[in-house]
Amino acid sequence: MSEDFISGLHDDLVEAMDRYERRSPRGRLAAGRYPRLLKPATLARVAAGAALIVALVVTVPWESDVERPAAPPGKKVAATDVEHGVRFSLDGRVLTVQLLPDSPGRTVRTVSGAEISATCGTNVTTSPGDPRSETTLFRRWPAGQTSLSYRFPRDVSSWCRLDRQPVGIVAFVRFPDASPGAKGPIAEIGNNWARLFASSAQACNAYTRGTACEGVTCRGCKPSKKAWQWAEAHLTATVQKTAVSGDRAAAKLSNGNVLQLRRSASGEWLIDGFGEFGLPAELRRKL
Repeated sequence: MSEDFISGLHDDLVEAMDRYERRSPRGRLAAGRYPRLLKPATLARVAAGAALIVALVVTVPWESDVERPAAPPGKKVAATDVEHGVRFSLDGRVLTVQLLPDSPGRTVRTVSGAEISATCGTNVTTSPGDPRSETTLFRRWPAGQTSLSYRFPRDVSSWCRLDRQPVGIVAFVRFPDASPGAKGPIAEIGNNWARLFASSAQACNAYTRGTACEGVTCRGCKPSKKAWQWAEAHLTATVQKTAVSGDRAAAKLSNGNVLQLRRSASGEWLIDGFGEFGLPAELRRKL
């Protein structure tokens, strides 16, 4: 630090103290004494202290502006409802729903210009409608657009669906590895059947065989209220256990329901019964 700076600082301090002392009669008697009290060594210490204060004033804002690592991004997952041609992509709490180029015309017509709700949950074993496991947001799907995003206030990383009143479910997916459960072809068939059944209330679909639909009197007709209630019970259901014995198999869903499967001559597994009635004893024990 230069002598000129110290000298200038000394003069400023003396002038300030003189102005303070001259405010009262007693103070005017002491005016001018400070130049004699500020010895060179003391003046140097005062100047050094002032310099330190200046340095701190400059340094503190600089340190506070240091960039800190950003919070880690949320888990990115994606799944597709092949039946309805809708892809769900979840990035953290942001769900983006996209109509695929080969989306059926009925799906496009259902969402275009309509208020579409997105419901997502974190626990696929909890009954649908439980507010502790589901969050629902409403947005109007712009006519002519093929995608729409929803931002949820919390984690919704297990499953999601789209709804439109009074149509019902438009599309539904479970994200891969989002929840525990059984693996393998039998589990996959059971999960796919539950997804289609929940969205259409049609128990007979691409994953069932003729014997499972013998009691169905009207295939493709408008489902009854009771049928929709049964279908909604499968909305978040997943296969938790599987059992195989020869050409027979069984899959137990998270909602307690049991699917019976039989292997065809071509080696394909298809559902041919619902419930435990008629289930072989060996499969019953394995479940």
